[in-house]
Amino acid sequence: MVILVLVMAAGTLYCLMGQTTFDNAFQGYDIEPPAIPTDSFTVVRQGTFPGFSDTPVTFDEGQNYRELLTALRGQDYLPFPSLPGAPDGGIAIYYLSGCTPECMAYWDGTFLWLPASAPGRWNRFLPLPPHSLGEQLEKISAGQTP
Repeated sequence: MVILVLVMAAGTLYCLMGQTTFDNAFQGYDIEPPAIPTDSFTVVRQGTFPGFSDTPVTFDEGQNYRELLTALRGQDYLPFPSLPGAPDGGIAIYYLSGCTPECMAYWDGTFLWLPASAPGRWNRFLPLPPHSLGEQLEKISAGQTP
């Protein structure tokens, strides 16, 4: 009984102390997602010149980027060990600012995977609450306002 109470207390403490925000967890971009996605979408930020564009991205064209940041910043995350790796079949989210889109996140349906500081390494985070982020990402991917 004492061991069970200690394990529960340690788990509760981990959940409370281990929570982080998207801004604290996000470390950059990677060329490829950590697994093979079944869906993907690309966002562009207002004022940037992606690809070979001579005109900057307009306010309306940058709407999905703002919606994405609002969705990602709208909740806390609990870090989890990245073993095993990300499962195939998720949604890859790309950011385009130059000529090549870079993967900024991967949603596998339960966990949000963000690139780590080392190339090719990804960190796994559980959004709190877990299912609302997936619904928002699917709406953004479909071009709907969440």
